Amino acid sequence: MATHVDRLVTRTAADEFLTRPMTELMARALQAAELVRHSTAEVVDAFFATRLAGSIGAWGCTFGTFGAGVQQDAARRIVERARVAHH
Repeated sequence: MATHVDRLVTRTAADEFLTRPMTELMARALQAAELVRHSTAEVVDAFFATRLAGSIGAWGCTFGTFGAGVQQDAARRIVERARVAHH
């Protein structure tokens, strides 16, 4: 990811149009770092499988979506963990 960020920063300096993709990539990198520090391995694995470019089954940045890279049981546990009110 660092190589991709470096390349995007260099290209952004020459082309202002690339500012938004660079900002989005930096935000995902920060999200990933915080998840690695503060979340479970299952959540981190799901984030990497669905949010990072080049991942099989990656769906991008849409909040609340899981790609094909996340097993249904894992998705269910992650959603249950994130719920505010547990039944």
